[in-house]
Amino acid sequence: MERFLQYVWLHRLYSSLSYGAGSSFIEPEVIDPGMLNRDSGPDFFNAKVRVGNLLWAGNVEIHRRSSDWLRHGHHLDPAYDNVVLHVVETDDCPIPHRLSGEHIPVCTMQVDSRVWESAHFMLQAPTLPGCSERLHELSPLEAHAWMDALVVERLERKAAEVDRLYTSTAMDWNATAYILLARHFGFGLNNDALERLARSLPYAFIAKHRSQLLQVEALLFGQAGLLAAPEDEYAQRLAAEYAFLRHKFDLQPLDAFLFRLHRTRPAAFIHRRLGQLAAILHRCEFLFSSLVETSTAAELAEKLRADVSPYWAAHYRFGKSAANLSAAALAASSLDALLINVAAPLRYAYLRQQETEDYRERTIDFLRGIKPENNRLVRAFGESLRPTDASESQALIQLYREYCERRKCFFCRWGYHFLSLSAR
Repeated sequence: MERFLQYVWLHRLYSSLSYGAGSSFIEPEVIDPGMLNRDSGPDFFNAKVRVGNLLWAGNVEIHRRSSDWLRHGHHLDPAYDNVVLHVVETDDCPIPHRLSGEHIPVCTMQVDSRVWESAHFMLQAPTLPGCSERLHELSPLEAHAWMDALVVERLERKAAEVDRLYTSTAMDWNATAYILLARHFGFGLNNDALERLARSLPYAFIAKHRSQLLQVEALLFGQAGLLAAPEDEYAQRLAAEYAFLRHKFDLQPLDAFLFRLHRTRPAAFIHRRLGQLAAILHRCEFLFSSLVETSTAAELAEKLRADVSPYWAAHYRFGKSAANLSAAALAASSLDALLINVAAPLRYAYLRQQETEDYRERTIDFLRGIKPENNRLVRAFGESLRPTDASESQALIQLYREYCERRKCFFCRWGYHFLSLSAR
């Protein structure tokens, strides 16, 4: 728990500090705890501590016991020769010294048992988040201030992925939007396979035949390897179109086995997904502009709710029909997922690149126009933190993935809040 003691020192959550003993006892004053060092060497650089009339400025090392100085080999490491204060929870023996043999001052740091209990509870809780039973204690201001920061964190992470994709497409925003949209049409199950499909079938080829839905479908289905053995008349028409387009663009189709069908509802089969994707590419003449410049989430959802080929209203794969299929167009929840995972990161990355002053606020406002996600990660935070829109649900997902799952409670503002309450 040495990291915890570093956290306590940095945020001054200790109950008391003491230097010396008996009549020579002094309570040090921490003017500056210093800068935490995440690499090798002392734990904190450039700390400032006043002890009586003396001001000590330099590096600080934190241990549970003073004997850990020897156990960690610091007495043999010249990097620790400039430590001005050794802060410990238990001073079990006067061991810490420099290579010269000079004694290093030791300060005992007392940590209230309630702080230890709170930290242990959060870090060892069997279910995540570890502080779930205390979330109701947060005021609206405390809750939303952290969530506002978290949604920006998540957008930054997703925008970094967009930036890498943009670079890989020779800085072509339309190609970037196309690959990103295709990838997220996999809805988790076929993301990698659909990105591979989009990269093997350049957007420029799609754009040349965008006006004909049948040809767009032929390109997608053929390139996915799903027309190798046409099962019915419609598949045969697409196969004939693809044969011509394959020769025209010198295409090499993928293997159909790349696309997963197992444990998938018929309405979500890859065939219907490709039919839905084809409809959007057919309808949106300027794909990138549609995703980035459409004013509101509701307007963009309407654009993405494109009319799919009538064939897919009654079929979930070639030659396989079903009477109880849902409407061929994308469901509302699927549309929202595309708005959140494609449109929002794309807007954020583009507006930031253009140095638009309010790019963060504009993207977050866009997310606020989308219903919140309702998955197990969001539900883990319980009734006390039910999100009202997608910006808040994205914040909670970021919190769960990057902090709760990694047990980084000490880096979470809510974790600090609960620990600081225990220290009072």
